[in-house]
Amino acid sequence: MRIIVTLKSEKTLFQKTLLEKYYSAMNSYIYNILSKNETLKELHDEKRFKGFCFGSIHPISDGKIIEGKEYKLIISTPVPKIAETVFFGMKEGNELCLINSGEASFKICNVMINNFSLKKNDYLETLSIITLTQSVENKIKSLDV
Repeated sequence: MRIIVTLKSEKTLFQKTLLEKYYSAMNSYIYNILSKNETLKELHDEKRFKGFCFGSIHPISDGKIIEGKEYKLIISTPVPKIAETVFFGMKEGNELCLINSGEASFKICNVMINNFSLKKNDYLETLSIITLTQSVENKIKSLDV
């Protein structure tokens, strides 16, 4: 499942400034949402697969995030409970402040879930490494492909 979040920048800033703290700030933001769910509140402290990931805010051009422009953020998870909690925790109109008191602030314009599954003859094309796994005896094992 993919949670696609449309954000509107409330300030202009350089991409480099955002990226200095973006990943830890976004991680904290998501864990804060998850902590409000009784079954997920301890997820951060557990030493296991966390169940979600997210990418960079995009599209950014000329190395700047422009005030008033819309950007996208994609959060991925195979865990329906995480998707549901994050989806309902990111309310439209709320501010998403990622760096020091508003230095990188965004308004949440839209949140939607895109659920898809691959079919037998589908293929993925990516520059990133993809690790395929399966659950064997309650442990995650890599598949040799």
